[in-house]
Amino acid sequence: MVEGLLGPDIKLYQDQLFMKPARVGSRQPYHQDQPLGFYVDPPDMVTCWVPMDRASVENGCLWVLPGTHRSGVIPKEKWKYEDQSLAGQLTGEERAIEPDVGNCSFHHGLLLHSSRANSSPLRRRGYATHYVSSHCRYTGPSPERGAPHRWTRMSSPAIAAVSATI
Repeated sequence: MVEGLLGPDIKLYQDQLFMKPARVGSRQPYHQDQPLGFYVDPPDMVTCWVPMDRASVENGCLWVLPGTHRSGVIPKEKWKYEDQSLAGQLTGEERAIEPDVGNCSFHHGLLLHSSRANSSPLRRRGYATHYVSSHCRYTGPSPERGAPHRWTRMSSPAIAAVSATI
């Protein structure tokens, strides 16, 4: 699946495990994955999110703002969560992603996404893998390079097509 989005020669850049305990699992405000430490150029990154428990609105599933990946890096001060105004400003519509166990969702590294607190009596666990093209080069902070690179465009049409359908 990832090869179909990024092409051959892919790398697993990072993986993460998310745990949201029943009734106390915290929220994750809107954010873009790419600017939060994935320093690669070109910005060909895709995240695969796999629920280990059924994901639902009640237990804090993933929410996305479709099409926001086309805007490049959106300044962090616009990553609002409390008033939900970002949805109306950028796309007009938020979407909940509620996959069953055994399914997954893919999103571009610049797609704005979030999750809400787990208010259910059930835990919600998820596993995310972040892939990049092996043709990307690292552009992150180092004493020689100074400030981190900021993304301005998306170069993979295949990832754009998948993110556009979310």
